[in-house]
Amino acid sequence: VNYLNEIVGGIPNATFILTFRNMTNWFRSLTNWGTPENNMRKRFERANITGLPEGVGKNVSQFSSFYCEYVKRVRKEVAKYPGRHELIEIDIED
Repeated sequence: VNYLNEIVGGIPNATFILTFRNMTNWFRSLTNWGTPENNMRKRFERANITGLPEGVGKNVSQFSSFYCEYVKRVRKEVAKYPGRHELIEIDIED
């Protein structure tokens, strides 16, 4: 996530895959993956990822906002190189 523009600009003919899922189900899955003290949601919360600053990610709304902005960013970066990359979007709950 943090090096998206470098990856898109530096790797020709790459295929990028975006997965989609119901945000409530995704948040629940992140919260239940791992131990209660160190589940995946808490790891995201501590990671200081681009668009998800440290301490943010305690609820579905914050994660949903983060992921929606991430999707926009990926689409925008890939679109800078028309014909050079492929973007595949998949709803994993379909």
